[in-house]
Amino acid sequence: MKLIELDKEKKEELYTLKANYRDNIKLYRKQLLTLNMLRSYILSSISRTYLIYTFKCTTTYNVLVSLKKRIAPTNNVRKL
Repeated sequence: MKLIELDKEKKEELYTLKANYRDNIKLYRKQLLTLNMLRSYILSSISRTYLIYTFKCTTTYNVLVSLKKRIAPTNNVRKL
């Protein structure tokens, strides 16, 4: 179906959907940029000895989980 064949109501709906899509893309890119900045901050703030645990991590969440597994004290240590 071509744009010319659409009635006024359908055209308005299409333009609204396109605007919403553009807004969602902008929001997604902003969130992605923020997550990448957070990842950079985390990697720059940890000791070099712990960087090895983050090499295969593809997301910021994976970096945090990996560091938590290696660095955070276990329950056994807390009881001491």
